[in-house]
Amino acid sequence: MKGFRGSWWFWFFVVCAGIVVVIALVFGGKFFMQKSEKDAVYEVVHSGKVAKLIESDLRRLDPNALTNKSDIKSYVIDDSQSAINPMGGIDITLYINDDKSLRFDYLIANPQHDGNYELGYRGYSPEVVKKYPNASGN
Repeated sequence: MKGFRGSWWFWFFVVCAGIVVVIALVFGGKFFMQKSEKDAVYEVVHSGKVAKLIESDLRRLDPNALTNKSDIKSYVIDDSQSAINPMGGIDITLYINDDKSLRFDYLIANPQHDGNYELGYRGYSPEVVKKYPNASGN
């Protein structure tokens, strides 16, 4: 009579356990990478350098932006829309005065990979273009 290690049940169990371990490592690693990527995007998007770029663009549309003299009182970055662009940079969406119809889409670029960010693309909702005519051009 064969011992436990010689039975096919033992080897079946070993193979199944190995498959489960490999699957857990693959999915766990993928989850960890997505979380660290999302954390890195959040850190960049909410940095002071990016805030200066956004506020500068808002002042280009309205010189009094983010003051009591302007319709643009505040902006909110939609973190659920922030993501790494496959062509490089980070795509972000923000809303003026927490109004979803006043949407701004930006590409935050870092062409030299040195931490000096710039606005690579600007997109505005139709409501923004109606309200601020100079928003139609980059």
